[in-house]
Amino acid sequence: YALVGWPTLLFKAPLGFYLVRFVSAVLAAALIAFAITLALMRVRSALTLAALLLALTPEALYLSAVVNPSSLEVSAAIAFWMGLVTMATRFRDDPPRPLLAGIAVSGVLLSVARPISPVWTLTALAVVSPAWWGREAFRRLAARWEVRAGAAALVAAAAGTTLWTLAEHGLRVIN
Repeated sequence: YALVGWPTLLFKAPLGFYLVRFVSAVLAAALIAFAITLALMRVRSALTLAALLLALTPEALYLSAVVNPSSLEVSAAIAFWMGLVTMATRFRDDPPRPLLAGIAVSGVLLSVARPISPVWTLTALAVVSPAWWGREAFRRLAARWEVRAGAAALVAAAAGTTLWTLAEHGLRVIN
């Protein structure tokens, strides 16, 4: 809520509320633009582009225009998955820093979006991680400070969300 709610501290209604909506839409649009950019980098693969188009359903685009946790979760998940797939298939041995930063930022945003979100982050990592099993590339990747910093940020975000969810009973259903 801090990412999108800060305009209400500076401006009164209704301007503050319009700015919250604007900030939320810009954040979701930036994440989706990151995913689209990565998909177009891999334009040789029709499957990658088809997967992105399948993920960008009308509901996903609608959610990106409203203020709610699902907006951030959906757009961050699309960006995170596309970043991981691009890294695993095109830049396995030496991913560029902007790609690593985009993966880390979208992964952190995905991890903190909702109480169940760390599960989606872990699922994406589990599905894509076999690309580095038994490879020298894994050692080179793990030796880079950018990768270690991004991994630390992901672990901290997922652990923080999980601890908060457990402490506050965030998954409890109220009848």
